[in-house]
This record gives sequence, structure tokens and C-alpha cells, in this order.
Amino acid sequence: MAFAFSVPIAVLGGLIGLGGAEFRLPVLVGPLRHPARQAVALNLAVSIVTIATSLVTRGATLSLATLSPIAADLLALVVGGVVAAFFGVGWASHFSEARLRQVILCLLVTIGVASSVFALTLAYASR
Repeated sequence: MAFAFSVPIAVLGGLIGLGGAEFRLPVLVGPLRHPARQAVALNLAVSIVTIATSLVTRGATLSLATLSPIAADLLALVVGGVVAAFFGVGWASHFSEARLRQVILCLLVTIGVASSVFALTLAYASR
């Protein structure tokens, strides 16, 4: 069942430049019935493999020199993401299973709304 879900998740994630984590987490907690804390860790492990594979694949077809003009922005995003993830893990360790599920729900809804607004903005701007 996990493989049946992974193919459409990978296609959807690849279409919009995500690793699919936002699509994968609800599947891990829902149909695959992993506890939220375990699902988050599993999702992270799959994301690491996905990102590594993507870097190898895209690195072979694209020049990394094109990233040099935005290297400072990329570095800032990486550092900010790592620092925020460190604090996020600390906060999540204090949540009960039920509270963690609520937090995940709120975050995924927020990501969905933000993605929809961004898509609508792009669609409107391209007219």
C-alpha cells in the first residue's frame, strides 16, 4: 500500500518542486496508521533520500554554477531551516500525540492555503 501511495506523491511533489513530504505525512498518519511522532521521523528519512537523489539527478543535468548568483540566499535559507528545525524538534518532543497531530494539521492546512494563494497569484500575474 505504501508503494501505491508513493508514486502519485512523487509525481505531485516533482511537479511543483517539493520532495513530497507535505503529501506523504498525511498518508503515513492516515492510511498507513503510523503514530504522528514516528511518521514525522519516517517522513524526514524519506525526504533525505529524496533530496539526495534529486541532487544527484539534477546535478548531472544542470550546472550548479547557475546557483552562484543566489548562493547567499540559499545559504540563508539552509541556515534558517536548520536552526528552525532544531527548535521545532525541541518543541515537538513536549507535545502529546494528540497535540502533535493537531499541530501537523494546522501546519499542513497553512501550507495548503499558502500554496493556493501563491498559485492564484501566479495565475493572475500571467494574464
